[in-house]
Amino acid sequence: MSQQIRAAQLLREAANLLQSPVTTVTSTVPPSTGTTSTSSTPAVQAIRSLFGPYNRRSYGRRGGRVGQPEKRRPETVPNREEKYGLYSMGFGEKRLTMVKSTNSSDFTTALENAFPKLKACGGYELLRTPPGSRISLEVIPMPPGGFTSTYLADESCLQAAVCYLRPIQKDLDITTCTEMDGDQPSEACLECGENIPLPLLRDHVDGCNKLEMSPPRKRNRVQTQTPVCQFACTKRDGLMDPQTDFESALNDRFDKMVLEGSWPINVVRRHFNNTAMEELSNGNIKDWGKKLNVKFIGEDGVDSGGLTREFFSLLFETSPVFEDNGFSYNADLLEKKHYQLMGKATSMAILHGHPGPRNLNRTIVDFILENKEPEEIPECCIQNAEVKAAIEEISTATKETIGDVFERHSHLLEASGYKQLLSVSNRDRAIRTMKFYYCFYKYIPPMLQFIEGLKLHDMLLLLTKHGENGRALLCCDTKSTSMSDVLAFFVPKFSKSEHEKADEEMIVYNFGKFLKKVENGAISTDWVKMNSSEESLKEVTINLGDVLQALIGCSLMDPQTDFESALNDRFDKMVLEGSWPINVVRRHFNNTAMEELSNGNIKDWGKKLNVKFIGEDGVDSGGLTREFFSLLFETSPVFEDNGFSYNADLLEKKHYQLMGKATSMAILHGHPGPRNLNRTIVDFILENKEPEEIPECCIQNAEVKAAIEEISTATKETIGDVFERHSHLLEASGYKQLLSVSNRDRAIRTMKFYYCFYKYIPPMLQFIEGLKLHDMLLLLTKHGENGRALLCCDTKSTSMSDVLAFFVPKFSKSEHEKADEEMIVYNFGKFLKKVENGAISTDWVKMNSSEESLKEVTINLGDVLQALIGCRSLPRNIKSGEMEFDHLSNQLSYVNTCAPSIIFTRTKELVNYEKLEHHLICIIVEAEGFGLA
Repeated sequence: MSQQIRAAQLLREAANLLQSPVTTVTSTVPPSTGTTSTSSTPAVQAIRSLFGPYNRRSYGRRGGRVGQPEKRRPETVPNREEKYGLYSMGFGEKRLTMVKSTNSSDFTTALENAFPKLKACGGYELLRTPPGSRISLEVIPMPPGGFTSTYLADESCLQAAVCYLRPIQKDLDITTCTEMDGDQPSEACLECGENIPLPLLRDHVDGCNKLEMSPPRKRNRVQTQTPVCQFACTKRDGLMDPQTDFESALNDRFDKMVLEGSWPINVVRRHFNNTAMEELSNGNIKDWGKKLNVKFIGEDGVDSGGLTREFFSLLFETSPVFEDNGFSYNADLLEKKHYQLMGKATSMAILHGHPGPRNLNRTIVDFILENKEPEEIPECCIQNAEVKAAIEEISTATKETIGDVFERHSHLLEASGYKQLLSVSNRDRAIRTMKFYYCFYKYIPPMLQFIEGLKLHDMLLLLTKHGENGRALLCCDTKSTSMSDVLAFFVPKFSKSEHEKADEEMIVYNFGKFLKKVENGAISTDWVKMNSSEESLKEVTINLGDVLQALIGCSLMDPQTDFESALNDRFDKMVLEGSWPINVVRRHFNNTAMEELSNGNIKDWGKKLNVKFIGEDGVDSGGLTREFFSLLFETSPVFEDNGFSYNADLLEKKHYQLMGKATSMAILHGHPGPRNLNRTIVDFILENKEPEEIPECCIQNAEVKAAIEEISTATKETIGDVFERHSHLLEASGYKQLLSVSNRDRAIRTMKFYYCFYKYIPPMLQFIEGLKLHDMLLLLTKHGENGRALLCCDTKSTSMSDVLAFFVPKFSKSEHEKADEEMIVYNFGKFLKKVENGAISTDWVKMNSSEESLKEVTINLGDVLQALIGCRSLPRNIKSGEMEFDHLSNQLSYVNTCAPSIIFTRTKELVNYEKLEHHLICIIVEAEGFGLA
């Protein structure tokens, strides 16, 4: 206590000293001599010893001149005055919230949006305070690929510490920030009439008043004859014209590639694809920010742009990534991320002035640019000969031959997700299913990798914003170049001499004549394909693409088209009155529930649900809604084996997307979530993260599991038979090699990834799209562990202690009644314990199934909670329920699932455990869901 009194006295003395004027004289004698300033007193010295400043190292002047900021290498945390100065410059401390992402450009963009001046600094470093110090700073090591939000959150050990930014190359402008971000409230100046943003108005008025006032300034007034648009729609400086030129945007992106030097790419023409992909794979994050400098080994060309264009043309032409105006499906290329690499290469090609690959059909391009699934598959998209032949046979089969056709092509139908027996009446459905799978759904994994790569330098955003230009660069049906285009492209430089000019004019005429013959297919020659391992001569007809490839390095010309960019409007969150009535039949639950959800309009999805089980007495105040979602997640064919099913009908009906929207609504309504997806799938949903390995527990398909077991144990003598038995599974998974003992590990890995992950990407994408309802996906991603708890099948299960603690007993004041109530609570806990141990079983009629036969089941805690509160786990938004006692009622005990409560009746009987168990089993079994016995 004496120390506290002493501290209070010192503080009072310090306050008195601060209020009185003091003259400070700085001593020239070193502190070790004991000389102090004249203002030093014991109180002052004590205060200084208690509250001495940090021994910070100054890192430069504050407020450097405009355009001449000084060099900065701060090694310590800014002090209070420095922080204030930084804040006024726009560099103050800010709290940023980012979605977890492994894309470094997303992270950099978020920082540049928060600190716009950072864009011009030529790179940045991240720093933090080291353990044991709050003053000094140390550099956070940059991971391969650059900083990402995922790295900072999970791997950098930053945790809740403050992260500091420091520029590397260029000093920042540290003058006070006066730029107005976005629209600011403004007011007209009373002197000049000009509209001035309020934060700048005082400075403007001070300057305006100092101007010469004689002769008096006339105030700007709106004249009566002025059109209303001239003062209602005032012109503002700094706004971009919405009709932005696409080429200007591309040039701007290209100019941002400010790294010095170039990226040397050395390739062998005879082994072009292998050497080119190896060079691109070896590029680091800095290389992808430089201009390319291509060298064809053994050739004399020097790259000033032409060889770069030729490099990209050959890449798009020869790469196994592309196939039949779409993507290939190759497990090796997926694992090596070659599809992603091709997306990055496409971004670089467009930035370097190449006209783009132009080898993808419209269906694929629409998905890349708009995330839009096709409604129909055009016939031209069916390139696979086996699939095309199968569709032709199925479409022309008769009742007599349809069985044989089905037997021949059952492997194709089964792989496509078609589950029915083929007949004449349903063959249209079978053909549609095959078209969608073999022309679209199968290739979604490669497309997703390509899209990820296309985000380099914000190219995907740019192509999406400028939709028609994006399609022109990617689509195979882009208007081809004509001979007139080529002739107009090359501008002749005629001589001044009339004699020479006469010859030149004839040469131009003949060049046009040559182009016309090429366009008509009238010129052919022997050709040695130099970028192929096969160098034999063959007769080819030259086309305009061959001419352009030789003249400018690429086989197409890029049309310079201006157009209006289309912006997608976002729906505002709607708070709507009323509720969405959902009427379902328990015996046909899934069909009636999905039909009700399918019929919901956009307004319905913004309302609270009001569920009615037809033929039952329950009134929904929350409990029936929770039960509705529990039964939906339990019975839906959308989910299968702790993952998603693959069903062509459900994909076409968008049932996976509908389930994503239902999951969003369930969580908003307080439901604890489906909790039926494995970690691999949940990581993809929340982080767009492909797995590095597939756990054994994810392999649920019995046929696949048996095949993997056989392959893993096969010997050199039996491997051939094993391959023959399971070749259809290997082929469907993208495994292209002959199976052997030496490569079986690769085969097993390929099958695991396909049958446990890649195959189910189409359903996952639909589910993710639905999960965006009410920004639920964003919320679950931001709060990762909470999101996993709501979706993962391995979420910690509810224990009997949790259930017992949830229901709070309301004891009577009468000691006599309370004695019985205490025994009932004890017996209820005893019942929960037996359920947890699997010691209670009974006959059960499954009311939400079409099959109503009795069967013996063991009751678990999920069954108990389903009956008591309407869902198989404790609700997210209700902290506790009540346990009540009705000593007068002679009915059976009952529950209220909406405001969770158990009402125990016949209390004298329930002191006996067997009687209480009978009451609870009646609640659980005899009135499934509603619970009133």
